[in-house]
Amino acid sequence: MKPNATISRLYQDMYAHSALRAWRDAGAVSKADNVIRAHRAAGLPSAPRVIELGCGEGALAAELLRRSFPGSYLGMDISTSGIEEARARAIPGADFRLTAGGHVDLADGCADLAILSHVVEHLEHPRVLLYEAKRIASHVLVEVPLELHWRTPRDYHLDALGHINKYTARSIRHLAQSSGFEVLNQFTTNPGHARFGDASLGRNLSWRVKDIALRTVPLAARTCFTFHETLMLRS
Repeated sequence: MKPNATISRLYQDMYAHSALRAWRDAGAVSKADNVIRAHRAAGLPSAPRVIELGCGEGALAAELLRRSFPGSYLGMDISTSGIEEARARAIPGADFRLTAGGHVDLADGCADLAILSHVVEHLEHPRVLLYEAKRIASHVLVEVPLELHWRTPRDYHLDALGHINKYTARSIRHLAQSSGFEVLNQFTTNPGHARFGDASLGRNLSWRVKDIALRTVPLAARTCFTFHETLMLRS
């Protein structure tokens, strides 16, 4: 399947702006928390062989390896700028490779855990990469933002984030199950407000309102606000 040229161009240069590195590093903290939480909840062995599909510029890799989570780590991405930035980090124990997307040039069953953290919302053909993750790893972690709620605009417009798919907690679960996965655990989180790089009173208040809503009225909260949904899947 030939990728959309406009979307491909967006990703090639997406990580060339180092000013966003601190923002991505801050976001990687809560993403790593979710990876480790889901892995432990599933009762999986420690030090897994990890392959991250859609690794970007290595922010999550740096955080996971800082915590000594993976036994081995390979990050792959279609973005030239992402792989260049990831390699420039010189993260001990991490290897990064450029991929063309679609078929992943790795052997069947070569990993214990494939991570697709904030990747599926970017994919033109999400099942293609899910099937590849299923082929190469015994377990797959998927995390997406829950952006399909009552405040979602009626009409779609491509923006700099490149989120071309919008999900609810139920729709991402159904996508995983209809792709042949068993859902071992699933949970919703409110990403740390440090991720947004804004310590203003308004930003902190907004984050706190979302956090209280998620803890007290989770179903209603997900119809109003964007959260993150994490699923641990068994192939």
